[in-house]
Amino acid sequence: MEHINSHPIFVYGSLMRGRTAEHYLHGSRFIGRYVLCGYAMYDLGDYPGIVPQDGGTVLGEIFEVSGSAIELMDEYEDEGEHYIRREITAQNESGARKAEAYIYILPLDGREHMPLSAQPWGGEDALFALGDGERIAHWLSEKDMIDSETR
Repeated sequence: MEHINSHPIFVYGSLMRGRTAEHYLHGSRFIGRYVLCGYAMYDLGDYPGIVPQDGGTVLGEIFEVSGSAIELMDEYEDEGEHYIRREITAQNESGARKAEAYIYILPLDGREHMPLSAQPWGGEDALFALGDGERIAHWLSEKDMIDSETR
């Protein structure tokens, strides 16, 4: 069932399930785990940021969220100040899906790049020993124990 006025959003850091800001997704519908190519993740201290970068890959999740949830997330992410919400295309085993993602817009000033081996943000220890290809396949095939219809 599609939510009225829903917006697909790709999250990759503190907004992901099990992370510190997941409460912003309350009432949202989890769509699945996705991979975003052409972007790279950087460690910004207490949270990550992604920027366009050839050859980059980011692991994340897509949710269908309401307009009011987008407004709250925009405030949380300092949309327009630290991040901008931009349309992206992420992929999983079902194919490509358009969504929006928060893209970091401030200078990186020597921030550490987070390679695929250090993702997802907040870590899943079981993934750390895998090579990049295996890591992506495992991320996309992981079956979720959490109800995927509502948060």
